Amino acid sequence: MADLVAAVIGNDAEAYKIAQTVREHLAPECEVVHAPTIESFPGSERLALLITYIDSTPGFIENVAYWSATNKYTYTRIMGLTFEREIANIGPLAALGKPDYLAYYPDLTEDQFKLNLDNQLRTFQEQSGRPVTRYSKYGGAFLVGNDMTETEMVEELVRHIDQVFGFQPRVRIAPGVTLTREGRPVEEIYFALSGRVSLHRRSAAGDIVMHHASTGRVIGLLALMRGSEGFLTATTTTEVLAIQLSFEQLNELVAVDPSVMPLLSALTMRSFERRLRRSEDLQVEKVELASELEIERKNLATALRNLEAARAELTAQARFASLGELAAGVAHELNNPMAAIKRTGDHLADDLEVLLGTSRDKRWAKQTLDTLHSALESSSITTKEARRLRGEFTKVTKDAELSQRLVLAGIRDPDIAKAVARSRKLSFDTVETAASIGTSLRNLQTASKRITELVASLRAYARPDGDPVTDINIHDTIEDTLRLINHKLNKIEVSRKFRNLPSIVGHPGELGQIWTNLLTNAAEALQETNPDAEVYGKIRIETSHPDQGWVEVRVIDNGPGIPIELQERIFEPRFTTKSGQVRFGMGIGLGVCRSIVQKHHGAMKIESDGQHGTTVVVRLPVDGPLSPMEVA
Repeated sequence: MADLVAAVIGNDAEAYKIAQTVREHLAPECEVVHAPTIESFPGSERLALLITYIDSTPGFIENVAYWSATNKYTYTRIMGLTFEREIANIGPLAALGKPDYLAYYPDLTEDQFKLNLDNQLRTFQEQSGRPVTRYSKYGGAFLVGNDMTETEMVEELVRHIDQVFGFQPRVRIAPGVTLTREGRPVEEIYFALSGRVSLHRRSAAGDIVMHHASTGRVIGLLALMRGSEGFLTATTTTEVLAIQLSFEQLNELVAVDPSVMPLLSALTMRSFERRLRRSEDLQVEKVELASELEIERKNLATALRNLEAARAELTAQARFASLGELAAGVAHELNNPMAAIKRTGDHLADDLEVLLGTSRDKRWAKQTLDTLHSALESSSITTKEARRLRGEFTKVTKDAELSQRLVLAGIRDPDIAKAVARSRKLSFDTVETAASIGTSLRNLQTASKRITELVASLRAYARPDGDPVTDINIHDTIEDTLRLINHKLNKIEVSRKFRNLPSIVGHPGELGQIWTNLLTNAAEALQETNPDAEVYGKIRIETSHPDQGWVEVRVIDNGPGIPIELQERIFEPRFTTKSGQVRFGMGIGLGVCRSIVQKHHGAMKIESDGQHGTTVVVRLPVDGPLSPMEVA
């Protein structure tokens, strides 16, 4: 049995004729198998050649390509024969590197066909590692001399030069000598027997070395092709031993000894091939460098963003530190006067009681004092309740205007009006004045208490950093913040849903910064959404103890929400969706808020579907952050 198989595909008379020719010519190495279609060919692991028609019939080339790709005959050679002068859509085969041989069958002679059978079988044997049994007189290297080294080719060329012109002097050239100049006429060519030469070009960035190791042994030949003008500047970098010929001598050499032309062509092609590879390597390096530069640019952009974030955080902290110093100073300055005002209000009430006690009319003094105390201890009433009281007072006084004044003065008990109406010594003017004094004292006490609470909240908010504070009541820090930003919450319904929480460890001032920013952001979003509404919207603050060792605060608004595509950027420094404006105030930005939460070893996230409100969730550990001493 033959060692190899050659398959012929086709079912016409020509196919049978081709199969007979292949069988006779490739015997005894190949067994010939004939199949009408490529789909009907059973295949063989010994398949060396597949000879088939190639045409543009839809699907035909695709079938051949599919067979070639799926049967995985690595070394099988596909020989295509066609009756078409132009074959369309050969791409599927070309993508596989096929066919290995293609011929126009009407012009193909039997000798040419047999010669190419030998060539393809020889290639198969060489590539598959089998013994080579077929040879071709046209096989081997494309150019004469391709089996020689470049130095050997130069030496052979020099031998021909010496035969034509007699012995040519060898010239020895020191390093640093310019042999040709870019843009200058070149009248001679150098064949370098030894040494190295660099080729470089001028540019705006200075001279650029184009070739050194890839220069080759022939210097100046490219200028001959360009009309004697140097394309590159050639400079020796080591001592060079060379033969110099003028262009006229080179032309004479080729005319007298034509056999040097293939050798000269091979030497030139070898040099150009090396230079082309160098150029392609430079292009690859350029692309790789551009890719690396793009990566570095992205890394630099990331570093710049990180620096901007750090700068924004430092700016916010510096601004808050200044605010803290100012707040501490204001709180200190307000504390003593407010304490004095509160004491004065308390003493004034006591002094009035003593003063009224000196009256000889004890009943009058008692009634006046009771009216004052009643107004002092009264609370705000609704409009409906005020109308009811005016109605009852009018029944007693028969004077609607007087009744209105009594209600405004702070009288809430109809029995007082009845007692005055029965008394001969006590007038409604006296009662109204006493009630007004009581209401004024109550307002004084309420205002002083309010300012005292604000001062306390301001002190907590402006507390300087240092060791974390223990026993922090989260609810107190939230209430302190609500008092401080009450002016920003006008026309907004704020509700609370507080659970029982354990005390935590942390920095009260920094926690106040978080609540301030979350509440003011929510308030501004609601106001911008409904600027003309009587009530802008609702904010609900919820606290919980979801897991052991953790507390959670949720700030929920019923505003428009945050678009999903912006939620990843919401923590970037100075990022805003407020008409491109960056607003400064007591708020510090969500990026810094998250940094504070992370400093407390907590977590912060945004929950929003982009249409119906926003929930900001802050989780804090009960144990809080480490102190500087613990970190050290």
